[in-house]
Amino acid sequence: MAADLRQFPLEKNCSVDAQHGALYPEQGLAVNFEPLRVTAGDRLVPKDPELAYQIAVYSPTPDPQYIYTYAYPSDSNLTVFEPTKSVFVIKTGAHRFTESAYVRLIIHKALSETGAFLSDFFYWEGNAEEEPVPDWIEEEAERVAMRVQRRRRPEDAVFLLLSDSHYTIGCNWRFTRASLTAVQRRVSAEGLIHLGDITDGLLPGEWTVRYTKRVVSDMQLLGIPCYGCLGNHDRNYFRGNSYGLSRSECSQLCLGRPEPDYCIDYPEQRLRMIFLDSFDPQRKERYGFSNDTVRHLAKMLEQAPDGFRVMVFSHVPPLAKLHVWSNTILNSGQAIRLLHDFRKKRGGDVLGWVHGHNHADQIDFSQGFPIVSVGCSKLESFWEYKPAGSVTQMRRAGEPSQELWDVLVVHAHSRDFDLIRYGAGVDRFIHQ
Repeated sequence: MAADLRQFPLEKNCSVDAQHGALYPEQGLAVNFEPLRVTAGDRLVPKDPELAYQIAVYSPTPDPQYIYTYAYPSDSNLTVFEPTKSVFVIKTGAHRFTESAYVRLIIHKALSETGAFLSDFFYWEGNAEEEPVPDWIEEEAERVAMRVQRRRRPEDAVFLLLSDSHYTIGCNWRFTRASLTAVQRRVSAEGLIHLGDITDGLLPGEWTVRYTKRVVSDMQLLGIPCYGCLGNHDRNYFRGNSYGLSRSECSQLCLGRPEPDYCIDYPEQRLRMIFLDSFDPQRKERYGFSNDTVRHLAKMLEQAPDGFRVMVFSHVPPLAKLHVWSNTILNSGQAIRLLHDFRKKRGGDVLGWVHGHNHADQIDFSQGFPIVSVGCSKLESFWEYKPAGSVTQMRRAGEPSQELWDVLVVHAHSRDFDLIRYGAGVDRFIHQ
């Protein structure tokens, strides 16, 4: 559809390297940090016919290295710079695009102050219709909905469940959003659960906030409650990023809550869902559960109504053996012990502990209840840095396997729950 150029702020005194497509400082120029998506037939018209500009072009699809190896682009742009398709000869006048791409526009004008947008310099003429999603989105949604219907009982609680979106330019979020919408139309889930890592956490704070708000807004448009956990990338400290977010800032941004440790009750299903924070970049033992989080867990278990079953959610797994990035998980033993006590002293059922972070599927029963890992919704398939016994799904762009998320069906009158897979992987029926 026609691009809204008001959404693309300009970086002053900045340009694009004609060899590599990276941004670099250059006095008297300005460029949009976030590449703009264009389609064949779109037309760019300068408001000033004498305005000089250049066009840096990037591929419409991700660089395979970001799908099949452990790699994160420093500017959160998965696409490939295409110098032969770029226009580095300074030009004026209108420009018509002949194929889909992402572009940065290098404006030859010194900006007197920050706060300018592409809309201050260009008109955009393009298709006013929403870009169509491929047929397989609806076809896979129909298959998923039919399997949910076979497993769902009248009083069960149903949730859309995903993790590790890692929103970047050129990522598959547009398709994930469409697939969530297509399934929700058919199953009418009670809520959506996101287990963290909405973005890569590599950008200046204003851009991480912008991208996070974009994903959160898309999820809210489903019209159902959204729950979730903070991921290690969400705090915006990844790889030494100096634009970190505080715990409360991140919680408000990602979860719409002042603090990330909380619970949600579904009385009809006798279900308490507990969400825990599991990472602190400013702590020596970064992965795990702070003393404050453990106290919150104890209180939420203690105050659970009689007869309620509990399900725990976090980003990081609760056991070190399920985590390749550290040898310990802070307060892991205390958290697990609280759940055992809930079962023994209160006679309560622990349905399971569900987490993301590993970008792999796995179920562990070593603690007497299932600890379930959910693969990443980001289009990604590499086998490095995965815990023993986990499964990394094969993913391919342009087909259902590029997507990966689940419909969680919590059965009302048992200790069982189901994970019905959209995209890559298989359904999992968890029984105790």
